[in-house]
Amino acid sequence: MAVTTQLRVSYLTNSLPRCNSWTSTYQSRILSLKNSNSRIMHSKLSIKSIAFNDKKEDKTRSLDQVKRRSREVLLNSSDPIETMKMIESIQGLGISHHLEDEINMQLERICDWDASTNLFATSLQFRLLRHNGWPTCSGTL
Repeated sequence: MAVTTQLRVSYLTNSLPRCNSWTSTYQSRILSLKNSNSRIMHSKLSIKSIAFNDKKEDKTRSLDQVKRRSREVLLNSSDPIETMKMIESIQGLGISHHLEDEINMQLERICDWDASTNLFATSLQFRLLRHNGWPTCSGTL
């Protein structure tokens, strides 16, 4: 029985293709494909990098415009409710760290404003003052 098993194993291993024969047959074709693909990939990558840099510059330019416009509107607003809505929008956009000085200047002005006649204004004033570290009493409602 041991002899029969050995014959079957040797028969199976002999019928399998050898690794060396596969590499010699297909190696030149694979190398030529790799070389042609690398040229194509290099050109695609350089095109994408140029496009990425353009998009990055556009986004930077757009962010600068948003910051500049937000700063202008924030400093020129005279209505306290509109000012608080603007501060809330700036915080929602995630650019409040760029405008910290302007926001603090407006919050200092709003800190003493009496918003007790308007529930929305009172809650917004309370949230903004608390969020930005200004002392405020929760008993204002």
